[in-house]
Amino acid sequence: MKKADLSVIVERKKVVSDGVVSLWLSDPDGRPLPSWQPGAHIDLVRDDGLRRQYSLCGEPTAKQWRLGVLRNDAPDGVSTWVHDVLQAGTQVTVSPPRNLFAFTPSPGSPGSIIFIAGGIGITPLLPMIATCRDRGLDWTLWYGGRTRESMAFLEELPKSQRVHIYPLDECGPLPLDTIVGEYAGGQRIYCCGPSSLIDAVRSHGKSWPDDTVRFERFTKANTSADETASNSAGTFEVECARSGRTIRVDANESIITALSRSGIEVESSCQQGFCGSCETGVLAGLPDHRDDVLSPDDREENSSMIVCVSRSLTDRLVLDL
Repeated sequence: MKKADLSVIVERKKVVSDGVVSLWLSDPDGRPLPSWQPGAHIDLVRDDGLRRQYSLCGEPTAKQWRLGVLRNDAPDGVSTWVHDVLQAGTQVTVSPPRNLFAFTPSPGSPGSIIFIAGGIGITPLLPMIATCRDRGLDWTLWYGGRTRESMAFLEELPKSQRVHIYPLDECGPLPLDTIVGEYAGGQRIYCCGPSSLIDAVRSHGKSWPDDTVRFERFTKANTSADETASNSAGTFEVECARSGRTIRVDANESIITALSRSGIEVESSCQQGFCGSCETGVLAGLPDHRDDVLSPDDREENSSMIVCVSRSLTDRLVLDL
């Protein structure tokens, strides 16, 4: 259990679609849990310390936290433990909320907000949609899934022309040409789902300004053969400013692995560059950003990096460690 982690109780567990269960979590002593905003997620920690991230999908003002957990194919994964072992009344460890997918609609913006969900990617969008309804914002949801039975939380979505449901076996894939189209000014896209969906939305939205299209992934982005080959190129040094130590990072290891090998531990979870838990401050040097977390502005600023996947374009990096 990490220093910032919390112990919570599973108040309720419910099957909400084929392959998806929902958990309601509360403080064991009935105290309020830490506050959060739409787009936030927490780490759910198995008894052996394995962590996975799940979006908070209830109401930010509710006393309980709610998660939606899709069962994946990994027999030893956290989702299998949630589905097969975890029961109501069990005490579990979680992290405080983090938000790398913040919902930031511009007040008075003339454009609409377009939500695009693939499968379990609906979870972070639910509280965003509720916020839009509360504030009277213009929005639409396009929600795709394998089958209607596999699409979680359908019954919670408003019966409205704003909501477009696309089970693949009934309707085919989401019509991204229609959904994304040309940027007309003022719109924002919030997209969450598998890498194939996110890559397709990126491709259709190339003409959109970077800050108008926001993504959250549950898996690492698809990587080309050239990019994979370049991941092992070059060695460099990492200077840890606070500890005064300098660590060599070999061509075939990540920064976080080299740090751990030298006894310097950094909080981490996914080890694939999409959860953001290992974001570390950069004091000098030029990072080679290879993550799916930092925005283009963040990368340009070069004040932090995701040390589980990113490397260095200079011979030395100085990190705030």
